[in-house]
Amino acid sequence: MWTNNKPVGEIGVCAMLAGTFGVPTIMLSGDAAACEELHALVPQAECAAVKSGASRTAGFMLPHPAAAALIREKARRAMERLGEIPIYRIEGRVEARIQFTTRGVQYYPAREGLEQIDERTWAFRGRDLKDAWLKYSSSF
Repeated sequence: MWTNNKPVGEIGVCAMLAGTFGVPTIMLSGDAAACEELHALVPQAECAAVKSGASRTAGFMLPHPAAAALIREKARRAMERLGEIPIYRIEGRVEARIQFTTRGVQYYPAREGLEQIDERTWAFRGRDLKDAWLKYSSSF
């Protein structure tokens, strides 16, 4: 997915949608790559990296007790620092582009703010992120 021509992953989409509703993304638990993605958008957020990828199909994980302790600590710190962590927002008009896999290609009914770019890619345009996202999510 791209938002205003910037690649955005799953973590970025969640942070953007939360920000649309005035909710800061203060903490994440996941793999090291997810933490990097969040910190690129919200450097002040707390992150519990409980696993890391070794290859496309393998990774290293903390033992369960260590992962649980790290998640609890990062959640506690995030709540203590709540006022220091900004809301991630995208202001103004938004174009969200989504490229589907060949098996997951969607077809949307023609309407304002939607454009099929190519066989697998659609653009959803709106006055803000919420408007563009609703054009995408309400099309199913």
